Amino acid sequence: MAKEFPHAEVIGVDLSPCPISADELPVNCRFEVDDINLGLSHFENQFDVVHIRLVGSGIKDFRKTMNDVEGCLKPGGMVIWIDIDYDLYSHDTFGYTPVASELTPTGAWLQRPLYEMRRSAVLGGSDVHTMEKVLDEEGLWGCRLIDQETQVNRILHGLYLIRFSRCKTASMYLPLGPWAKSEDPIENQYLTYVGALMRQDIRSGHRAVHPLLIRSGWSKEAVNDWSDKADLELESMKDEMSLRIRLAWGRKRSGPAKPAPPLPELEIIPIPPPETEGSSTPLGRRYFPYFFVHETQEDSKRHAAMRNREKLKETPFHPASARNVENK
Repeated sequence: MAKEFPHAEVIGVDLSPCPISADELPVNCRFEVDDINLGLSHFENQFDVVHIRLVGSGIKDFRKTMNDVEGCLKPGGMVIWIDIDYDLYSHDTFGYTPVASELTPTGAWLQRPLYEMRRSAVLGGSDVHTMEKVLDEEGLWGCRLIDQETQVNRILHGLYLIRFSRCKTASMYLPLGPWAKSEDPIENQYLTYVGALMRQDIRSGHRAVHPLLIRSGWSKEAVNDWSDKADLELESMKDEMSLRIRLAWGRKRSGPAKPAPPLPELEIIPIPPPETEGSSTPLGRRYFPYFFVHETQEDSKRHAAMRNREKLKETPFHPASARNVENK
């Protein structure tokens, strides 16, 4: 980001030092080691954009952290939340893939390490369930610092309309394997390439969480068995699974109960994209393969209900539960 926008100052925040030498960093980029659970008051009203990604499992009080993050924005600044969905979805209809367990022995074994990763985070004090509810159903529509309504429409050189957004949420599904197809040859090539990369990445990813699962009470033999079976599923692609990324974004108000300030005028090359406004589908407004934008809170809730309708209500066995029973 710092290289692409050399006029901007870019600050990265993480719990551990960035594995890059100072000599390799652009002059407009620096990193801070910090725990955002402790607050962000030293960044208040400083940023035009806050991009917060894949931190949900480490947040102890998600609503507090949301408010802290939004407080870092200047009036009119945009926050973009991106986090993982710990469930998997099948085929291009994106139906829920059941987790393999004693309750559903025919479920997906690849789902099991993800399910247990989320459960282990919760046992460790994570507020991940609130993150899921907020980013999937509530969005930023209820945040007092975020402008919920204002939308700026611009017609560029009379060619097409662009909507610079108010609050929205979105779902991006990444195919786990080169199974996804499109009638458009360029899209088809893109989906095949992304699917192959994601399968390669997830093969190492589900084994990387083994130490966390073992610390939470599972045996090494059990987690190895899950991963061996998961690798076979990835190779066969019979369930055509996807990993979902959840997104939510919005702009900060100019003051209490006031709209966000007008956006600056931008010089944009007027190349009309296909389906500028996106095509409407039951999953939301589709802008490119497997990315669906939800324009309203009602739309976001409706999509979440469709996605979750087949999910288990019962909780699979966990060793910690057995120990708690024995100790009573």
